[in-house]
Amino acid sequence: MVYAQESPILHTPFDISFSETNFTISGYLHQVLIIKPNGTATIQIKVSNHDAILHNVSLSIPSSENVLEFLESYSFEPPTILIQPNSEQQVLLHIKAQNNSDVDEGKITVLAQGESFGIIGKYFYLVIGDENNSTGLDLSGVDYISREGVPSTGPPDLYDNYLTNATDLQKFFDAKTKIKFNVPKYLPAGYAFQGVYVGSESTQFVYTSTKITNSAESIGSSNPGGMTILYQTDTPDFDPAKWMLSYIAQNEGQQIMINGMGGVTTDQLKMITREGIKVKGPAQVILFKDGINVELRGDMALDELLKVAASIPLNNDTSSSNANNFGILPTFVLYIILAALIIVGVVTGILWNKSRIKNVRMN
Repeated sequence: MVYAQESPILHTPFDISFSETNFTISGYLHQVLIIKPNGTATIQIKVSNHDAILHNVSLSIPSSENVLEFLESYSFEPPTILIQPNSEQQVLLHIKAQNNSDVDEGKITVLAQGESFGIIGKYFYLVIGDENNSTGLDLSGVDYISREGVPSTGPPDLYDNYLTNATDLQKFFDAKTKIKFNVPKYLPAGYAFQGVYVGSESTQFVYTSTKITNSAESIGSSNPGGMTILYQTDTPDFDPAKWMLSYIAQNEGQQIMINGMGGVTTDQLKMITREGIKVKGPAQVILFKDGINVELRGDMALDELLKVAASIPLNNDTSSSNANNFGILPTFVLYIILAALIIVGVVTGILWNKSRIKNVRMN
C-alpha cells in the first residue's frame, strides 16, 4: 500500500487487529467471543502505524451498531493513543454482557480514526451463552454474508461493437450521462467497455475481459473479472462523512483519498452463505466530489481497481496529469512563479543599484 503524500492514492496509514487468544472460537472469517450473561471480557487490540510520521488515533464503537442491546457496558483503555512512526501499540477493550437480554448475539465493530486523516474498521462476534458448551449454541447468525454483492443481472444496453478509442468512448459517455466524469484512462489488461445502464440520477458502465451477452445472468459469476463503474448524483441532504463512517463499520473498510477526492474502499472478501457456499465478494472503491459520487466494483485485486479509480478525473479538469486535475500542480506552479518573481526582483534591484552607483561615480 502507498502512504506517501505525493502519491495520487492515499490509504489510511494505520490498521488494527485483534489477539486471537482472547476469543472462544474462530468463525469462517472472524473471531467469536462467547461469554455468559453478565460476564466480562477484555480484548487486546493492536494498532499498527505504517506511516513515517506520528498519528493520533482514537478508538470507538459506532453508535449505529446498537451494541447496548447485548452489552451492559464497554470502554477502551486508553481511548486515544499517540503512535510512533512504523510502530505498534496496544489498546484494551473491556466489555460486559447484559444479564437479561433478548439479543443473544451481535457484531462488535471497532473503528480507529486518525486526528487528521484515516479511518479503518474491524469487527468480531459476541455470543451470550455458555462458553463451555459452544456446540450447543445457535451460531446461525454469525459470520455470514453481509456485504452487498455485484449486480445480479447484466445491464439492459449491451454493445456488440463496443468503442475502444478513448476519444470516441468519451464522446459516447458525454452523450449518455450528464454526470461529468471522464472515462477511465487505465483498464486492466484485456478489459473493454461492454454496456451501459442509464437511470434518472445515475449511469452505470460495465467492463469485462470476456464478452457479455443479453442472456448473462450475472456479471460476477457468468463473467469472472467483471467490473462496474456507477456514477450518480447525491441528494441535497446526503452527508458523505457520516455515510463513510457507517460504511467502514459495516464492511471493514478504510478511508482513502484519490486525486483529492475523499472516499472509502474495501478489499475482496471471502464470504460464505448460510447454505455453506463459499464465494468471493468484489473489491469496492467509492469516491465523492462536489455532490457526485463514483462507485467501482470489480472481481479483481483492490490495487488494480484503485488504478482504474485513479484514472477517472472530472471532465472539468482537463489536464492529463492526476496531480494537476485536483489542484496540486497549480499550487506548485504558483510557488515557482512567485519564486521566479522574487529572483527577478532581486536581480533587477542589484542591477539598478549598480547602475545608480556607476552614474554617481561618473557625475
